[in-house]
Amino acid sequence: MFKNFNEFNFEVVNVSIQGTPDFYVNLNGITFSKKMIEDMNYPAYIRPLVDAENKALAFQACKQSDDRAMKFSKPRGEQNGCISFQHNVLQRTARTVMKESWKDNSRYCMTAIYFPEAKAMVVDLTSATELPPLRPRKK
Repeated sequence: MFKNFNEFNFEVVNVSIQGTPDFYVNLNGITFSKKMIEDMNYPAYIRPLVDAENKALAFQACKQSDDRAMKFSKPRGEQNGCISFQHNVLQRTARTVMKESWKDNSRYCMTAIYFPEAKAMVVDLTSATELPPLRPRKK
């Protein structure tokens, strides 16, 4: 059987970014996974939105001139890995919305849902998975 390549029915394996569009609330900031950035099509600017009643955050692609726009991604091919913001108001906003159900010293991960018509990723804060503490770095 392994004598002639043409006898196989090979399909090309998709080796593009795997995973899920995850959003992390860490102790000192927030992180957007590479998949989340890719699904949003690498927007240069986003504006954060909060719906405290429904316990949701959204990140909507926008123009630099839009109200509350924040610099986000480099263009495709230039953006390496995830995007993190340290000591960020968004981290405090998420923790304030979830104050009664989240632990102060824990990290959380949520998978975002993309709404292409709104060019926005929406994060259900109630779907958060608590992550184990980070191990201290060795010096």
